[in-house]
Amino acid sequence: MAITLEHFCTKTLEPIIVNGVPLTETIEHCLAEYFAPGATYKIGVVYQGLTKEADLQKLKEQGLSLEFAASERFYFMDEALRTKLFDQPHFGAAYGSNMFTPCKSFGERENLRVLVLDASTGENGGVMPPDEAIKLVGDGDGKIDARLHQDLNNQSQTPFQTRFGIKERSCGLNADDKAIDFTWQIGKGTFAPRDLSSIGNGYDLIISTDQLKGRVGERGSRRVGEGESGRAGELKEGSTQVAKSSNCILPLSPTPPLLPLLFIPPSPPLPLPHSY
Repeated sequence: MAITLEHFCTKTLEPIIVNGVPLTETIEHCLAEYFAPGATYKIGVVYQGLTKEADLQKLKEQGLSLEFAASERFYFMDEALRTKLFDQPHFGAAYGSNMFTPCKSFGERENLRVLVLDASTGENGGVMPPDEAIKLVGDGDGKIDARLHQDLNNQSQTPFQTRFGIKERSCGLNADDKAIDFTWQIGKGTFAPRDLSSIGNGYDLIISTDQLKGRVGERGSRRVGEGESGRAGELKEGSTQVAKSSNCILPLSPTPPLLPLLFIPPSPPLPLPHSY
């Protein structure tokens, strides 16, 4: 699972040639491919004071548009992916690098249960007291059930950094509620293993709203709780997984609940603090 990006000049729109060969780079197991597996990807530099808007408008003739950016790396695609993921254009630059973070492997799981906690208050749709729930999350921190953690071939009692992408979710507290939300979103942070079987009816993942990126009002205005089903993917360093999840979130606001996600840790596993 990989995408290939062709380097090109944003002034001439021609490929960058090195030793007679077009310059390309390959990125394995990234969020961009998860959301747009059949897209064409190109990367170029927008030169301050030199590159004009008219230069970029010419790309439309080739069916390309500027979708994401990270420092001096500008990512162009033949698919309008940014508007599907972010509700504000500037998020394409703020979180653009997350879309192209590589991983080592990829897999899928089904029927996961996810609990989303408000990072500020611990509110979680009534599954557990907020003052207890807030202790489960921290600065970009979430939890993964120890059994799922082991099933994904992780090192015992070792957390990992992650990127995740939401594709679809089915909101409802029971199997008869099949309302599906197709809102896409990305997130980042760390997942640490813990026995989550005694929380509510048992969970596979606990996600903090601090981990959710690219949509206005993520904190305090997001639905939290249980009862959503959907499709999720996880990518992690060493053995990356994509999980199809099923679980739900109780509405505290009009903002869609979170479920389907995709994780990809960009750095080595972190030592597990004793507090876990």
